[in-house]
Parts: sequence; C-alpha cells; structure tokens
Amino acid sequence: MSHLLSRTLLTTALACGAACFGCSSDQKTSNTAEAVPPAEPPADMRPSQPEPAAMPAPNGEPTSTPPSSPPPQALGEAPTNPAVLPQVPSTIAKPPRLSENQVAMLTTLANNSEIDQAKLAQSKAKSPSVKKFADMMVREHTEAKNEQAKLYKRLNLTAAQSQDATALKDSADRTLASLRAASGQAFDVAYIDAQVDAHQKVLDTIDTDLLPAAARQELIDDLKKMRTVVDAHLKEAKSLQAELANRQPVSSSTP
Repeated sequence: MSHLLSRTLLTTALACGAACFGCSSDQKTSNTAEAVPPAEPPADMRPSQPEPAAMPAPNGEPTSTPPSSPPPQALGEAPTNPAVLPQVPSTIAKPPRLSENQVAMLTTLANNSEIDQAKLAQSKAKSPSVKKFADMMVREHTEAKNEQAKLYKRLNLTAAQSQDATALKDSADRTLASLRAASGQAFDVAYIDAQVDAHQKVLDTIDTDLLPAAARQELIDDLKKMRTVVDAHLKEAKSLQAELANRQPVSSSTP
C-alpha cells in the first residue's frame, strides 16, 4: 500500500516537472520570435518615396535641372547640328550683266577706238616697227568690224548703250587726246603702252562679260574668234613695248 502511494507521488511530481519545463520552453520560443525583426518586403512591394523638392535659388526661384548633354557622336557619323553642316555652294547661274545688243555696242566701240589710234600712229610714229604695227591694227580691226556688222544684221542685233560702253568710249577718247599731244619717240612709247592696256582690258571683258552674255552659238563663235585676234595683238604690243624700253634715247645735240 505504501509502495503504491510512493509510486503515485513520483508520477505526479514528474508530470508537474514536465509541465513546468514546457511552459518555460514556450516562453523562450515566444521571446525569441519577438526579438527577430520582420523581413523587409520585396522592392516592387515597397511604397514609392516622393522625389525631393528642388531647393530654391537665392532669388526665390526654384533651380532648374541642367539639360542633359547630347550623346557622343559616333565616329564617321555625319553631323546633325545645322551650324556645323558644310555649306553647299549654290548652283543657280547668275544672269548675264549685258544683253546681246549691248555686246554688239561694246565690240563696235573696241574696233573703232583701235582704228582711230592706229590711223594717228600711221602719221606720227617714228619707229618702223610701230608704224608696221599700226598698219596691222587698221587692217585687222577694220575687217573684224565689217564682219561683225554683217553678223549683227543677220542676228537682228541693234547696238545698245550700257555703262560699260560709256566707260569704254570715255577712256578711248582720253587716250586719243593724249596721243595727239605727244610727238617723236615719246609718241611711239605712249601709243604702244596704250595698246597693251587697251587689248588687255578687251581680253578681260570678253572673258568676264561678253561671252557669258552671248546666247546664240554664232555670236559665241565670233567672240571666240575676236578673242584669238585680240590676244595675238596683245602679245605683239608687249614685244614692241619691251623693244622700245631697251632703246637708248637719241640725243639732239652733236658731240
């Protein structure tokens, strides 16, 4: 009987100990669970944070975000900035300064001025070479004038005035007046110098003004022929110019 009572008390004591141990374990587990911080939610589930407000500038206006720089240009890529694009020259042709009628006036004046100066040189020149040159000027410019007159009639051209024609006529008149005032060897030098200057100007005028103004092929061909003649006269005049410059002035006094 006493043995049974002792066994009962022992069993009861073990049960109470086990219960106390379970309570203690539950409490430790609860405390441990409370101590562990909760895991952070995934990034896509986090609440969006507002953008920080722009700081006001000293003058009270909000500062603006600087513009982003353009992406670097690839090597070999054509520039897209209009300021650095290459300028393409215009292909639009400029209208000619002169009409074909004005071309007719200029060629006629050029021939007339050469003929007038050469006729004066035939009577006043002292050098045989200068006289020979003057004879050639009268002959060839008279032929050119007559041929051009026929061409202009066939093309129905009427000589028309222009500023260039006025300038050419005024220059020719001044040259003729100065030659009339010269005499002897001084006349020879002055006449040949005037021929070099006049033929160079006519040659330049043919290239820059007369040929660009010609529209019909017959007129273009005649101007090219005229250019060949004028160029030959210019070379001959330059040769005479050098010849006269090398000559010693003749003294009028006897030793």
